[in-house]
Amino acid sequence: MSYSCLPDEYGRNSSVRHVKAERVISFDLTVSEDRYKTWSVSKQRHALSHAFYTFLGEKMKKYKIEHLDTEEFTSDMGIWLKEIGWMQTEEEAELGEKYGL
Repeated sequence: MSYSCLPDEYGRNSSVRHVKAERVISFDLTVSEDRYKTWSVSKQRHALSHAFYTFLGEKMKKYKIEHLDTEEFTSDMGIWLKEIGWMQTEEEAELGEKYGL
């Protein structure tokens, strides 16, 4: 998984590359630098975590990966993101912004 935070003028979109023969899937999530640079860290974390989780979940549904339960994988990723302090609610992100967290 890679992230790109680029100016809107670049016109770069998020993408997925699946090489079945090599059993590799790569995700490249691109977000708007123009939008993110004006936000607090708390708001950036909130938006990026939800964008990542949504992107991952939608894209994983499109691929059949041998020996991988994609629903379970996506669910586990959501749990892990919450454990590391991502996937906050909007209210939690606003509190973080208010108190500089």
